[in-house]
Amino acid sequence: MKGLRQLAIPESLIRPALIIRIVVLTMLIQFGISLPAWIPGFRDIPEISLIPFPGSGTLPAGITLTAFCAMILSCIAILFRPGRRNPILILLVSAAILVLADINRLQPWLYAYILILLPFVFMDKPDPQILYRNVIAILAFTYFWSGLHKINPFFPKEMFIVIADGFGLGALARENPEAGFVAAGLEMGSGILLIFRITRNCGLILAIAMHLTILMALGPVGISWNAVVWPWNICYILLGIIAATGLGRAGSSSGKAPVEWVVIFLVGAMPIANFFGFWPHFLSGSFYSSLLPNSAMMFPAEKIKELPPSAMPFLQESRQPGNYILRMDQWVLEDLHLPLFSEEMIHRKLGQSICKGFREDDGIQIVVSRRNRFHNETRYQIFFPNFRRATR
Repeated sequence: MKGLRQLAIPESLIRPALIIRIVVLTMLIQFGISLPAWIPGFRDIPEISLIPFPGSGTLPAGITLTAFCAMILSCIAILFRPGRRNPILILLVSAAILVLADINRLQPWLYAYILILLPFVFMDKPDPQILYRNVIAILAFTYFWSGLHKINPFFPKEMFIVIADGFGLGALARENPEAGFVAAGLEMGSGILLIFRITRNCGLILAIAMHLTILMALGPVGISWNAVVWPWNICYILLGIIAATGLGRAGSSSGKAPVEWVVIFLVGAMPIANFFGFWPHFLSGSFYSSLLPNSAMMFPAEKIKELPPSAMPFLQESRQPGNYILRMDQWVLEDLHLPLFSEEMIHRKLGQSICKGFREDDGIQIVVSRRNRFHNETRYQIFFPNFRRATR
């Protein structure tokens, strides 16, 4: 017995109930941090529904609030009675309703937590090994794809420098961009090592070091940015230790359940489609890759007074005299305490929703950027509020 298997972790802590409680408690903390994104009336950013609801096109506030309350109450019930199917089912259904009402709620952490809890929906009493393997698969493939997506021309010059700035090493990162590829390779390697039993402890140690680095860089002692992901990093450290230790102490291994193959397909295979634009970045481990589409809106000076007050800090003067640019991603993060679900279609729909009260001849433009990881190119598309694409 080597490495983490020698840790004196009580048997009472290495059990599925603790994993469930950690996931649900972390979820509650992250809901609290991002509360404006979940409760109607606490936000200026409009909801971006996945389906056109009757009437205004968005889900009525009463239904949204009911779904959110049901989700919170189910989380509390799960904390007291972990593993029971009904509260977990209510949690997942409520979360699905809220995500349908606003795609920005489909954060990578929520997606991962749902997949961890999924076996309890389809199985009365899942084998503990199924839960441990499920957690390891989610962590391993997340690290693998996250690292692989970062191997692109943009990451070393952008997000890697942001992380390095958290340690006061931004200047050094700018002078040595190749270090960004080393960091991406280590993250990718931690996922590969985590998959195999003989190398799992090494992968776990590498993953823990990575999470602690992210926490130090993005947390209060660093640049204090995107607070909603801080608990997620702590949660993954704890889940990795419990799942790896549980599998290390397990005797005979049961065969994979169908739900495990579903999870492996979603986290292991589907991210391949992201390389070709057919699967979202947030569900592919590509959230810090510097490849996400971005958007800005251009307003004539006389129109900016019609924007919500919360947008004002994110306006900057354009190079075109008399115009201002609104940075959409920064505004969303500040208003919702969640990052924008960054896909081209979502940027366009958000721009259209914000511009509902404007006319086409008001001179407002929506500029959406898209990056090509294979050719080191950034394309810019200009749209008008009615989604009509500019001719140039």
